[in-house]
Amino acid sequence: MKLINKKEDKLTNKIIYELEMDYKGQKTPDRKAVLEMVNKELRIEKNLMVIKKIDNIYGKESAKVIIHAYKDRQDLEKNEPKYLIKRVTFKEDEKKEEVKA
Repeated sequence: MKLINKKEDKLTNKIIYELEMDYKGQKTPDRKAVLEMVNKELRIEKNLMVIKKIDNIYGKESAKVIIHAYKDRQDLEKNEPKYLIKRVTFKEDEKKEEVKA
């Protein structure tokens, strides 16, 4: 994974990351795999990130990924559409919440 660009947006309290991810000999990584990689490399909590776009680079075995990372959950919920937030909330997380309730 290579960091191409990092931009801080102080108005919405987020950081926009533009990354290039290599996946030689494998399929394009899904959103869950991308979140795991970014969590390990950049040490950002998974529940504070939203993947805006995963775009394959033609002719290469890599993808360009755009991620918005927030400092707290309220800013994320206020600035991002609900369908994007729902995409990063996986069934495993929902099952854990049901068990706690």
